Amino acid sequence: VSHYTINKLNRGDNVTTDVLAKICATLGCEIGDIMEIIPDEQHGTSKK
Repeated sequence: VSHYTINKLNRGDNVTTDVLAKICATLGCEIGDIMEIIPDEQHGTSKK
């Protein structure tokens, strides 16, 4: 995972599911261990 991608994660920007899968594979964890879906009250949608 690149430095640029890590910075995106720190800022709360979107990353691809491929990136999340790589992180999980490296850490030996499940996707739910590293992220949660928080409802976006203003738009009625969800964001990561």
